[in-house]
Amino acid sequence: MATKIEIRPWSPAWAVDFAIIADDLSKILGKSVRLEHIGSTAIAGLAAKPVIDVVVGVPTMDDVATATTILARNGFAPGIPAAAQEQTGFVSKPETSPAVNVHVVLFDGSTWRDLVNFRDRLREDPELAGSYEALKRELAAKCRDLNAYTRAKSAFVTSVINASDHDQLLRHQRAELRDAEGYRGLSIGSQLTLTLLAAASIWVDDGALLAVIGAFGFLSAASMLWFNHLYRSHRSAGEQVRRLLQIVYGLGWPVANTALVCSECRASTKKLSTLTLKDYFATRAANGQQKLAEMVEESAFFTGRLHEWSGSIMWLVTVVPALAVFVGWAVWGWRQTGDVQIVAVRVILTFSAFLLTSGATAAALSHRRAAAVMLEIRQRLLASRGKALGRGRVVQLMTDYNAAVESAPLPTPYLYKALAGGLNRAWAKYKKDSSLGQP
Repeated sequence: MATKIEIRPWSPAWAVDFAIIADDLSKILGKSVRLEHIGSTAIAGLAAKPVIDVVVGVPTMDDVATATTILARNGFAPGIPAAAQEQTGFVSKPETSPAVNVHVVLFDGSTWRDLVNFRDRLREDPELAGSYEALKRELAAKCRDLNAYTRAKSAFVTSVINASDHDQLLRHQRAELRDAEGYRGLSIGSQLTLTLLAAASIWVDDGALLAVIGAFGFLSAASMLWFNHLYRSHRSAGEQVRRLLQIVYGLGWPVANTALVCSECRASTKKLSTLTLKDYFATRAANGQQKLAEMVEESAFFTGRLHEWSGSIMWLVTVVPALAVFVGWAVWGWRQTGDVQIVAVRVILTFSAFLLTSGATAAALSHRRAAAVMLEIRQRLLASRGKALGRGRVVQLMTDYNAAVESAPLPTPYLYKALAGGLNRAWAKYKKDSSLGQP
């Protein structure tokens, strides 16, 4: 028998209805559960079926069945939960006005995140919400029952959830690499401090002061090691997420339990809450080889320029102090005798040790190599312009890009912030020139 599906204009009374229902659920289940208003009635301005959907987040998987049973004993009708990656419970009150659906899930599990993220994406994007409303009205007119209606709109819901997941992956990637960049700067600063303390100790002959310098030197060395550990940890997490994004967002290949990849992510994404892949990448191609190729090309352009600048900066870090020490020795040091000459030689050796152990020279060379590979990748892509790109060729370009980036240090801390405007203008010019067939 056909069932008419009613779509009503959004009503502010639905928010009041949720508050009353949430209060009742809290009294039944206790304060340990988390409650969120989800579904179309939770999105201001969106027409919807008059049904208040509530997601109940419980602390453990064992609590899912327990909470569902308790609700069933308190006037809710048990139902069959929607298919999900993890155990869920479902109860409802279909005869009330408005009707109530309660989804019992693990708090902050995959189902909780999917339900809440879908709501949030439609709240943030009125155009997307409008598309969803138009689809619902179309399906409500065509579908003969609620199950058919739900199945018909599932593809839209899944696409929005996937996009939200991918945006969150990007935020994790940028947050991890942002923190890695900061810790690298602190590590370099600690090493420079240690070098300056070592140089200063050469001029000091007071035992107490030397002890203080030694203590600060030890703290600087320990700080350098700790900051370097944090740098590598955050960088590793960020690079892992980047590789996953290339697969799921670029190629569109499904990867189960993408949240597991972020299990090592520790950096806060709070300041990146509005960052989306559509803002981050210029490509608007459909998932597949072409989209991944455009992502790699854009990444290679920006990364290549940053490594060029970073290489130049590291050369300055290496060459300028070396020249200063050499000139100082040539003008003054070699003329000295006795203790003064010994001290001068020790200062030279101290700074020479810093230049070698800081890895400045090796970093400069690595930055230059990475920039050269980025240029070569772009040239290969330009040579393929207008031709069909095979999956193997695109994956090879992606692999070459990742290998070059991961073998080099991160670009100089805070360099992108300083160059962002110029880089974006250069990218726009590059895209215009390359579309005309210019390298």
